[in-house]
Amino acid sequence: MSDLDSEDGASSIRQISVEDLGRLGIDANNRLYWDKKRVETRIGFTRLQKALAFIIGLCAILGGLGGFVTGLKDASEFLCARGQHWLSCPDVPASRLGASLMPKVPGRP
Repeated sequence: MSDLDSEDGASSIRQISVEDLGRLGIDANNRLYWDKKRVETRIGFTRLQKALAFIIGLCAILGGLGGFVTGLKDASEFLCARGQHWLSCPDVPASRLGASLMPKVPGRP
């Protein structure tokens, strides 16, 4: 029994064979045709599906922006540690600033 056999016993449905592929076609606008008759496809979404799609899209955009801002912050800290100040440098307490920029000398605490 194939997947196309229905429960109500409609035996007129069969699988597409290789010979049937010649009956398929598309026009210049990529519309699908079967035996030179247009195949109609209708896709509709419920309000819940539209709302969920909007929320997921918004979260994806906000996640991308968050990743960009985090990368910009990390780039700023990286460049500031190397003396490049063309991005704004983060505020660092004076006690940490002197210790992090001083080279480590063996034998000195």
